[in-house]
Amino acid sequence: MVARDSYGAETEGPVWSFTTGIFPYIESVPDLATADELVTISGLRFYCGTPEWVRVGGVYLYRTNLNMIKSWTTTKIVFRMPSLVNWPPGGSGTLPVQIKAGGRTSNVMMLIVCKP
Repeated sequence: MVARDSYGAETEGPVWSFTTGIFPYIESVPDLATADELVTISGLRFYCGTPEWVRVGGVYLYRTNLNMIKSWTTTKIVFRMPSLVNWPPGGSGTLPVQIKAGGRTSNVMMLIVCKP
């Protein structure tokens, strides 16, 4: 294997071998969510190991909480939007949404939330 830097220098060495992790990836969240509404997030590899949680802002919805997590498949998660203790100022705002499955956390998408 030959490695080259931005100055044109080259170094030859052994071939390296490695495997990258497979992480869950959120592709989309709804435009708006209110408390107690069912919310669907879509993406890839949501079942790349044991499903663990969905995080909405600072609230963690664990997979074992069947009152909040309604379904969890490889490409979709349906959960009940929690009623937040600390709503954003004015009763609406954006909160980060993230999931964890198989010990790996996904990317973060922003969800607009509105107090009912």
